Amino acid sequence: MLAPLSGIVVPLDQVPDPAFAQRLAGDGLALEPLDQHVVAPCDARVLHVHRAGHALTLSASGLEILIHVGLDTVKLNGKGFDPRVKAGDEVRAGDLMLTFDADYVATHARSLITPVLVTNMERVLAMQSRAPSLAGSGQTRRVTAGHDVLLDLRIRAGGPEPSTQSQGERVESAPIEIASGTGLHARPAATVAAAARRFTSEIRLLKGDREANARSVVSIMTLEVIGGDTVTVVARGADAGPAVAAIVQALGSGVA
Repeated sequence: MLAPLSGIVVPLDQVPDPAFAQRLAGDGLALEPLDQHVVAPCDARVLHVHRAGHALTLSASGLEILIHVGLDTVKLNGKGFDPRVKAGDEVRAGDLMLTFDADYVATHARSLITPVLVTNMERVLAMQSRAPSLAGSGQTRRVTAGHDVLLDLRIRAGGPEPSTQSQGERVESAPIEIASGTGLHARPAATVAAAARRFTSEIRLLKGDREANARSVVSIMTLEVIGGDTVTVVARGADAGPAVAAIVQALGSGVA
């Protein structure tokens, strides 16, 4: 995977946001931007561009890749961001996908630090950083977008996803109104997905006639849930009741 952004490489555990630092949203690295252009890190299909323009998700060789420019940038409501792609587009490595006003974002968001994550790590057998070191330093690393390899990934051969129980007791929550104006963006989606992975039941989030796999950060984000929307949690399996209760709690405590 090539670097999607020119910048300084930062380990995830140094990102000042627990959803990323604790790898709730996935694993990878982060970048401190040195320019304002986000390019495709590999040949891929665009799965989703967040309505606020700050985050893109891609699908490549069975992997789901999240590029999240800055922290708390969802609160900018799109100002300072100019996406150049849309869901369904096919991109080649190095294609421009997004530009942003670094000065504006840096002064109006919490940080410009940009996590680059594989969100479905169950498909990854091994991940290793290939970011080069700066001359004279063994720790600080700088990469050039579309040129330097950021991560080497060894991918699990295609096959069925980890099993969940789709038979047994079906439990459905009451409708839940999402109070936060920013809705289910990356941080709350990661909180919900982490909670869902603790259970064996199949768990879905429903919004109108659309639904998402509650184990998948990307699937949750593509529901495009905003503040004031109503969602329902549905689970089927041996631990469906506790699973629904845990997801309802995560939706209440993790949405910010």
